[in-house]
Amino acid sequence: MAKGINDKQLIRYAALAEYRNTHPIAVSILHYAVQQGIEIEQNGESETFIGLGVKTKYKDEMIMVGNYKFLDDHNISTQLFADIADKHMEAGESIFYVAVDEKILGMIVLRHEVRPGTKK
Repeated sequence: MAKGINDKQLIRYAALAEYRNTHPIAVSILHYAVQQGIEIEQNGESETFIGLGVKTKYKDEMIMVGNYKFLDDHNISTQLFADIADKHMEAGESIFYVAVDEKILGMIVLRHEVRPGTKK
């Protein structure tokens, strides 16, 4: 995480951005935030970019949550997390970056469970 940002702050920003999103990953982020006792206020302005991420205006902040390409398309560098992100991707995990006002705050790593019946 970026200096001065803790886990709860990072998850709160991600959950604020994903508040209206019904994608399973968004639902997982929201569920985790609730489990952690993080209060999430409803927001009204949100835009989803299919396969990339979500952008939300919350109060005076622009929150973005998405993959490398999404942030790169918005000229937000993920270089601070490149080494650790590579290790997680090599392990088959998904990386979601969180940025506020064009500054990267951190990344969320998700490990997927293989559904029963899924071909190898």
